[in-house]
Amino acid sequence: MFNNRPALESEYSPNNREEATSLDIENVEGISTDVYLIRDRVQRKLLADMEGESKQRQGAQMQQAIETYFNQVLAEENLLYTRANRTRLLAWVTADILGFGPLEPLLQDGSITEVMVNGPKQVFVERHGKIEVSNVTFEDNTHLLRIIDRIVSPIG
Repeated sequence: MFNNRPALESEYSPNNREEATSLDIENVEGISTDVYLIRDRVQRKLLADMEGESKQRQGAQMQQAIETYFNQVLAEENLLYTRANRTRLLAWVTADILGFGPLEPLLQDGSITEVMVNGPKQVFVERHGKIEVSNVTFEDNTHLLRIIDRIVSPIG
């Protein structure tokens, strides 16, 4: 399904396996309860800021806007994280807003040849010719549909 791995060529995607793994924030203590709140607030700020603009922001400009709003939300909510967790959380929020969300780490993993999504809580991968369950999940059906729309939308 994702054999061409378009996320490998994007500006906001991690460039190596270690960084890709860092997008898996579900098991990081103290982060998983805040991720969707932060992402939603950053998205609302982006939408409000872009309202009325005829052109969408591109690449680095969008990345900078996300980082700015991300920092604002953390300050407003008095959320404190270690530098590593903050970097991991920003990467996750950026991937979820601009990229393929929870699928990003799977797309970055060179050992995975196929990703199969059967629902928001059922994601399988093919690795070395064998199908296995992944630990990737989506927030809900709406989150999954938003990522699917991004996958099937034409680039540009």
